[in-house]
Amino acid sequence: MKTFIFIAIALAIRVTDATLGFDGINSMSTSTFQCLSNSGYSFFIARVGHSTGAVDTGGIQNILNAQAAGWTSVDGYIFPSTSQSAATQVTNVINALSNAGAQIGTLWMDIEIYNWPSDKTSNQQFIQELVSTAQNAGYKVGIYSSNNNWASIVGSGWTGVSNLPLWTLAIFHLLVVGLLQL
Repeated sequence: MKTFIFIAIALAIRVTDATLGFDGINSMSTSTFQCLSNSGYSFFIARVGHSTGAVDTGGIQNILNAQAAGWTSVDGYIFPSTSQSAATQVTNVINALSNAGAQIGTLWMDIEIYNWPSDKTSNQQFIQELVSTAQNAGYKVGIYSSNNNWASIVGSGWTGVSNLPLWTLAIFHLLVVGLLQL
């Protein structure tokens, strides 16, 4: 019972400090973003780079639709493909954002287990190239990953981009595990 009360209090405190938002890949209209805004949502992260290495034009349109609905907290993420140059993928996304007039706060690099080579050193260099290409173009950059994905791809000891913001679902995982133990 004590555990349940602690979790309830922690949730009540965190919910009052939280910004309600989401990431998405499906097409959403300006009116959908307006409706979501009326329901308390104010933050959106659009996929702007497919796992194939292609630019996600639908994600860029979602950014434009969110901004047309008055959203100011909008980011984008690239799900990179190791079959193409990191610099090329980031440059293509940045050019597409610029050409569309889409503004984002942070460009997130989505580092998940999906077709990564087993060579951790090569993977580290690839991620560093993703990050440096975006930073050199003037973008704020963050990393989306989990402990398991990160360790599998680059090794648990690599700190090459540890200065960047981290977007992860670890807190949600801990909450679910905590609730299941009740």
